[in-house]
Amino acid sequence: HFGGHSMAAGLTIKAEDIEYFRQQINDYARMLGDMPAPTLDIDCLLPAKMVNLSLYRDSFFLEPFGSKNPAPVIGITDAVISDIKGVGENRHQRVTLKKDGASLTVMCFRMPSDNFHFKVGDKVDCAVALDFNESYARQAGDDAALTKIVKDIRFSDIDVDSMIKEERVFEKAMRGEELSDGEKRLIAPTRQQAGMIYMLV
Repeated sequence: HFGGHSMAAGLTIKAEDIEYFRQQINDYARMLGDMPAPTLDIDCLLPAKMVNLSLYRDSFFLEPFGSKNPAPVIGITDAVISDIKGVGENRHQRVTLKKDGASLTVMCFRMPSDNFHFKVGDKVDCAVALDFNESYARQAGDDAALTKIVKDIRFSDIDVDSMIKEERVFEKAMRGEELSDGEKRLIAPTRQQAGMIYMLV
């Protein structure tokens, strides 16, 4: 109970039963196998120069948007970060991307500075949605009122399959399951990484 919708659940448990519950639910998770990796549907890949007010207005033809018809998500690949500015007491990042001579400023909401693992010069892929602030448009103009919201961002050269595989092994280790020698090597830090950690500590 306590679930606010069909995908939510809650329970009441005695403190002394938490360890038993942990074991049981982890056994159940192990029986199910690997959870599917989260995915994000990209509707189209576009050059940075095309992500503009005209594109936003063209999206009106696809309305109304809702759970069965989500607003478009645009992919921008191999863009170079040219500037990063923290906004809202550094709780969010305003990031400028450059590609093929075009510049595009996007907003990374709920990505605080100390948890934003990108720097100027990094090459990234972004999934972007468009939003328009009508009240701000009256003050600053239509172009300024268009916000490009980052739904996800990653390094362009990342090996997603390997990353998911490593994450699954890490989850297995956290559940207390026995790891093979190959799995241990997969998530163990390299000598260089261990050295960096030592220097930081």
